[in-house]
Amino acid sequence: MERSILELFCQIVEAGSFAQAAHILRMHQMRLELLFSRVERELGVCLADTHAGEIRLNRTGERFYTKVRQALREIADAEAEAQAQRPQLEGVLHLALAEIPPEFFRLVLQFARECPGVNLRLLPRKADWAQADFFLHGDLATPSPKFRRLPLCQEEMLLAVSAAHPWAQREEIPAALLRGAAFFLPDPGLYSFSECARAFLKPLGAMLTGWAPALETLYGFVREGAGFSLCPAGAADSLRGRGIALLPIREPAPVQSYSLSWRKDVPLSPAAHRFLQCVQDFYKTEEGRKREACAQGGKELSHSEHIAQGSLHLPVPFPEI
Repeated sequence: MERSILELFCQIVEAGSFAQAAHILRMHQMRLELLFSRVERELGVCLADTHAGEIRLNRTGERFYTKVRQALREIADAEAEAQAQRPQLEGVLHLALAEIPPEFFRLVLQFARECPGVNLRLLPRKADWAQADFFLHGDLATPSPKFRRLPLCQEEMLLAVSAAHPWAQREEIPAALLRGAAFFLPDPGLYSFSECARAFLKPLGAMLTGWAPALETLYGFVREGAGFSLCPAGAADSLRGRGIALLPIREPAPVQSYSLSWRKDVPLSPAAHRFLQCVQDFYKTEEGRKREACAQGGKELSHSEHIAQGSLHLPVPFPEI
């Protein structure tokens, strides 16, 4: 059976009626009815009740439709993946930014060099995310089953304290000392790393004093000594010298995880496949960079040495999926 026939069959079923399918596809209704009958005739089975023009699949029809639609998506995906190997790609990709992992902008520059014909548009505003091809985010308490997810990396979070606090002179802080401490975190509706921070602080018995509507407000509370907070290591440079000290936390050390997600029901374009390849290659390279930076006589650097050398913010990739 021809692929074009199966495509039309699925579109007719999804429209719910022959009249609606004819309107959407801009084809004569009788032609669509004959096509549907042709599919049933070639299979030798009845797939649906089509009384009064409505299409109600029976159990056989539902199984056939589900498998055909899945097969068509896999074919389209395979074609796009093969086309992604072409030397020159063109198009537009929209990337929603719920969180930004370390080294992200180097990734963007690398992709721009490899695919100069693809326009990568970044969408930091939540109102624009409906048009996104990919979603870049941190930990999610309940990942959506409608999305595929590619884990990218982990980033250590540091304790943010006022520079006037006695702890500011320490090299690191044992997690046990945080029991009963007051913490401010960013609004979880705007920053997904709040979920990760809350999951880390709850078993320690730390107190969540409040949510801050913006990062500037959050670290203003910390600077004035109203409480503590957490800061992704990659953002440490933007806070140093602003009345805030950043300290590694030990046993356990909190980490923020980052992932790239995309919808299961939307076939990826060749440009999107190339972007996925670029992302995976990039973080494999970053793993090698981190291992090289950490290698001193065959042992890992201490956290104070990491900070001194500026290598603490390098991502730690997950195993490949």
